[in-house]
Amino acid sequence: STNGGSSFTNYTTANGLGSNFVRGVFASGSSIYAATDGGLSISTNGGSSFTNYTTANGLGVNIVNGVYASGSSIYAATLGGLSISTNGGSSFTNYTTANGLGDNIVIGVYASGSNIYAATNGGLSIAQQSDPTPSAVPGPLPLFGAATAFGFSRKLRRRLRTAAAVSPCC
Repeated sequence: STNGGSSFTNYTTANGLGSNFVRGVFASGSSIYAATDGGLSISTNGGSSFTNYTTANGLGVNIVNGVYASGSSIYAATLGGLSISTNGGSSFTNYTTANGLGDNIVIGVYASGSNIYAATNGGLSIAQQSDPTPSAVPGPLPLFGAATAFGFSRKLRRRLRTAAAVSPCC
């Protein structure tokens, strides 16, 4: 919707989405990022058309639960790990439990400053941007999706501050 919800325009696979099952969306300016069951679909023209990215581009799997973007960096939460692109989506590097994620099922992702936050079925994993190897927070938070992690941001920030005081990062 571009009018506060008075009306909506629906986009589908006919517009280039990887699937009509859209699990998450992120928008910045005229760029729209759609997490679908068939890959990560990106539009740079306000939704008129989408380019779909899949395992062929380095995603962990084609089922993408959530997405976040900042500049040319794109973070895709997949059922097979956290996939990160630093070139606008042309290619992704996938990170898994072998890199320290709490679980390979990543439900949501967010980046702020030099930190990357991944909501997984095994807890909250945090990594530094300069070294995107996630490390689990002591006493993992049980998360039921990105809405839980970011919807209760005051509780999350308080828990992160407590965890950092117990086990300082870096």
